[in-house]
Amino acid sequence: MSDIAIHEMISAYAAGCMDEKNYLYFRDHIKKGGELPAKELGELQNIMALLPLVLEEKKPAPEVKKNVAKELLKYSDEIKAKIQNAKTKTEIKPTEVSQKQEEPGQVQPVQNNEPGSDSDKMEVAVELNAEYKPIDLQEKLDERRERIAEDDDALTKRQWGLLVIGVVLLVSALVGLFYVYNLTTNRISDAMKEIKTMELEVEKNTEFRDNYFTLMQFFTLEDLKLVNLKPTNSANNYFGKFFVSFNSGSSLIKLDNMPELDKSQTYQLWARTDNRDVLLGAFEPVFNKQFTELNDIPEIDVKAIEKVFLTIELKPGSQSPSGRALLEAEIK
Repeated sequence: MSDIAIHEMISAYAAGCMDEKNYLYFRDHIKKGGELPAKELGELQNIMALLPLVLEEKKPAPEVKKNVAKELLKYSDEIKAKIQNAKTKTEIKPTEVSQKQEEPGQVQPVQNNEPGSDSDKMEVAVELNAEYKPIDLQEKLDERRERIAEDDDALTKRQWGLLVIGVVLLVSALVGLFYVYNLTTNRISDAMKEIKTMELEVEKNTEFRDNYFTLMQFFTLEDLKLVNLKPTNSANNYFGKFFVSFNSGSSLIKLDNMPELDKSQTYQLWARTDNRDVLLGAFEPVFNKQFTELNDIPEIDVKAIEKVFLTIELKPGSQSPSGRALLEAEIK
């Protein structure tokens, strides 16, 4: 007999739906010592016993109940007759009790020659379950719960481990980013300081070029004359230098410790010749520029110049000196 056929017969036997032919064939197979899967019949019988607990009870509708009741009433007489005939045919045989004491673990089946009777089924069940130990369902459920709890604990531990690793990696990344940010910020700060220093150097070089390059070129003139301007009031510490070339009509002037001008005021430089004051130029000092250029100096006989003096006048300037002289110098 094939394994598939044996499995099907065991399932049918456990479910109680095996026909007479297959039952006799299955019983003969057992009596002849045929092989059966270990414990399969007992497990199937336990499962069949648990089916009523799993299945949900379905109640028919009231109309169905009424229809079934009506049909049963129609066939009630016929059913009663069949039950009476069955009782008449049933024969009760006394059971012979063996005078010998039964050995432990042995079951003496009731003799019944009808095929497929309860005694034959009991005999087969005893033979199949002789070594079968019933399954403790509660124990199985407890074991399953313990395995699930262990799996949950393991999963929780793995999750916590992954969480810790993730937090460590995140903190490491943040620390690395913070370090890189600080390093980059420091480098940028150092670079900005260097740029600022270079800008100051360039500014100083530009200032030197502006202040001294023109002066050095001016020193190449042949008729260059230097006039030191001194304060008209000895209590003041005003001071000025006036470089002039009357032949080229160019001049440079440098002022130190002078009073600040209002927005409406300007400096004017004068030359006095033959009791006549000649305007040499008007100017306003430029911040960070030591020398101020005065071009378009009028042609004057140097020998006729008596003195040079500086006044503060109102804008846009005056054709004759009206303000008080702050600096002056005699020309010899």
